[in-house]
Amino acid sequence: MTINLDRKEYLKFIKDIVPIAKEAEHNSKTNNLKYTIVLNSVKVPYMQCKGIVSRVIDKNGKITHCGFFDWDNILETLLLDEVRYLFSMIDSPIYLFKSSKTSEKTDCNGDKYGNYMGIVLLKKPFFDWIQINKQLHTDIAHSIVAEQYRYKAFVLRMSKKSIKSPPVFKAIIDGGKKTFKGEISNAHKEFLESRFPEIKKLNKKYNFVLDKNDISNLYTTSYKTASA
Repeated sequence: MTINLDRKEYLKFIKDIVPIAKEAEHNSKTNNLKYTIVLNSVKVPYMQCKGIVSRVIDKNGKITHCGFFDWDNILETLLLDEVRYLFSMIDSPIYLFKSSKTSEKTDCNGDKYGNYMGIVLLKKPFFDWIQINKQLHTDIAHSIVAEQYRYKAFVLRMSKKSIKSPPVFKAIIDGGKKTFKGEISNAHKEFLESRFPEIKKLNKKYNFVLDKNDISNLYTTSYKTASA
């Protein structure tokens, strides 16, 4: 059963249903619990956002994807460990971003944590990136949506989200290397360099194998989200 409610009726429904559910569970025979009822509420997306898409289509029609990663509520130290591990798997720089200006905080132990994004310009088949994401503590929904949504690609927000700023560049993890053999998406590279001047400056030290696309070949999309 699916019902659509406004905030007032939603809160009333939750308030009314919880006592009924608890009473029903209390009155049930513990040796005959054959039924499970799951109530799952979903907030309808309402915040307009714009993002870049991982898909790359070459002149010959070959389809690959850049690596997009989304970490939520993770310690900075763990994030950096995971990104170094990611580099060991792909041998290509990882561009790290804070999801907004205010997304990085310090906890009661003095440790930094927050929400972060990562982009890898290396071109791989879509499901290679799905499998790599499964080895990291990235947001599961990020991969699920990429597989199931009609656009069939990863998307990373590059716009504001309500009062939150666009992503903020944090660092490049490159393993201390300057030369990389795997072909990368020049369209995504040009986009990052146009959006983040510090990336354009840092990229000058790298020797990349570039494809023949440019920023005009970059795929973008608009979408709505309810995730604050």
